Amino acid sequence: MKSLTCLCLLCAASSLSAANLVVSTTADSGPGSLRAAIVQANSTSESDTISFAIPSSDPGYQSASQHWRIDVSSAALPAISEALVIDGYTQPGAVPNSNTPDQGGSNAQLKIELRNTTGMAIIGIDGLSNTFMLPLVVRGLAIHSFFAQIQLGGGAEQRVEGCFLGTTIDGNADANPANLGQTGVRVQGSGPYRIGGTTPDARNVLSADAYGVAFFAVSNGTRIEGNLIGTNAAGAAAISPRAIGISLNASTQVRIGGADSSARNVISGNGFWALQASDASATTRFQGNFVGTDWSGARAIPNGLNPFSPSQLLENIRLDGAQCALQLGGVLPGESNVIAYSPVAGVRIDSCTNAAHRNRFIGNGAIALDNVSGGGALGPTPNDPGDPDLGGNGLQNYPRLTLPPGFLPGGGNAVTLTYDVDSLPANSTYPLTIEFYRGACGGGSSGVLLGSDSYEVADAGLPRNFSLATADGSSLLPLLAVAVDATGRVSEFSPMLGDLISDHGFEDASSPLPPGRCR
Repeated sequence: MKSLTCLCLLCAASSLSAANLVVSTTADSGPGSLRAAIVQANSTSESDTISFAIPSSDPGYQSASQHWRIDVSSAALPAISEALVIDGYTQPGAVPNSNTPDQGGSNAQLKIELRNTTGMAIIGIDGLSNTFMLPLVVRGLAIHSFFAQIQLGGGAEQRVEGCFLGTTIDGNADANPANLGQTGVRVQGSGPYRIGGTTPDARNVLSADAYGVAFFAVSNGTRIEGNLIGTNAAGAAAISPRAIGISLNASTQVRIGGADSSARNVISGNGFWALQASDASATTRFQGNFVGTDWSGARAIPNGLNPFSPSQLLENIRLDGAQCALQLGGVLPGESNVIAYSPVAGVRIDSCTNAAHRNRFIGNGAIALDNVSGGGALGPTPNDPGDPDLGGNGLQNYPRLTLPPGFLPGGGNAVTLTYDVDSLPANSTYPLTIEFYRGACGGGSSGVLLGSDSYEVADAGLPRNFSLATADGSSLLPLLAVAVDATGRVSEFSPMLGDLISDHGFEDASSPLPPGRCR
């Protein structure tokens, strides 16, 4: 009896111990398959690891690209219900990325491809059944052709790291151009979740799906960091311009990017918006990212070209919803985003407040920052007397700038100008911060922050003098400004004054163009 009792206790202990479950075949099912490994992992209560050691003699070995393809052909893989790490980098020959965002794109070499061949809209790796707040880590896999390549939900510290989602094994092409309805990472329920990370090996490539990342009511510290969303693995070109990079719906406590460059996402080459957010709260932050450029921030990879309706071009970022208060950019070092090369607007804000502060806008085709009301038309919103109108950022009136006689067209490196803001204290929260920029021409752009002034309630509607100078002796022109009220509501840019770029080069102009534009 004692022997039997000891044997039973040994069996029980074995079922509770963590296991390394090795995938040794590309077969859809049976011993050594990924399906069997997930089933076995779900039967234990400890955190298991699924590793890969598939020989080159396996039928799923792709000799031309030297990787292994697992076709999910019979039915969806089992949903994951226990703590688990699935690590594609354990397959011999796989190498994680070593480039930081400042050094280039991803140089990862993936060796395990997971492909849906069922003909059904199924999930690739499904963590939604992990309802006991257990960790899940998926890393080092190329996954495509599923309804969602990875689905997360209800778990603590669920992470997606070093994966290529929607692309071929090398991260250079759309793996399934015929499928238009896919999502790279689909997330719903409480987190926290981490997609990517601040270490090079955590960087994902999320491209060629209809949504790179889609969120639904996500909270509790979710982070999206260090990813390439819409580009190829090199971060140098678009793959398939049909997607929305990141879609948020009623999200709270989500951080996309960060002040440190290691957290920077590159979100470019998406056919629709780089970011579309509805009712995102003030605890959701979008900071330190490159939008519409390559990994270096120097080369255009536009979002918003809309291949399905090329006459209806779209902005880089769209924010809307009655409860929207997402923080886009910020005043601390590293928090500003580069938002560039949209064919129309850099950012379109409808109803949101506390948004779009101190970002760098480059070469957006029509306007840098577009505050609208009720889905209004694209383009500058004229100031209204007293500023009672409502809409994105409260449709805060922009500053009116007056330069002294003789300063235009030649300009200079110092000036005392006059400005005023026609906003009654009942309609804007004072004091207002007035920020002055040297513009960057070539579209809806803002360049270098030159200085700022505080516009007090006693100043409301009255002219105020302010002196500006450049530290390096360069010209102040072209010059433009925004007004930011005490709650963070940001106006559109004022009309740009000074040297404006034309089709044939630079020219002097004493009359302003519409807000935020160059010609």
